[in-house]
Amino acid sequence: GDGVAYGSGGGGAAGVDSTTGAAGGAGAGGVVAVFSYTGSGADLAEWYETKIGVEPGDVVAVSRDFVEYESFALGLQRTSILERAARGSGVVGVVSAMPAEVIGGDLIGVSKNAKPIALAGRVPVKISEENGKITAGDELTISGTPGVAMRLTKAGATIGKALEDSDCEAGKWG
Repeated sequence: GDGVAYGSGGGGAAGVDSTTGAAGGAGAGGVVAVFSYTGSGADLAEWYETKIGVEPGDVVAVSRDFVEYESFALGLQRTSILERAARGSGVVGVVSAMPAEVIGGDLIGVSKNAKPIALAGRVPVKISEENGKITAGDELTISGTPGVAMRLTKAGATIGKALEDSDCEAGKWG
């Protein structure tokens, strides 16, 4: 019979494809995860397991904990569970709020708290004015608050560059 397939296009808006004569099938056993959003993201991200409480905008780092999963192409794999980055930790990146594309779906079937980690592009990040106001073009590093970035004022690890000036309110993350 006729069928309708719903999906998420690269631009982020849900798309509908009409098919004629699509019989469908039972599919394989396992977990199906559907993620949907409207709008357009500005980064390429990859799924990583994270600790509970990690959320979009957090700067994340490698923890001592790991998860094992079965990769479709590579067999049994083992990867670190990411946590909010603290000073001196091995920063991996920033949790994406709305990626344009996400890769690494093999992990989803065993994940308890998978989050898309930005690999490239523009991504919102939690900031602090701990080292002063941030101006567009300033390099960012990890602040004294785990998961939160601040302006880099001396040589050190860089997370990325600010694309706009900060406008923080007391007691809130920018």
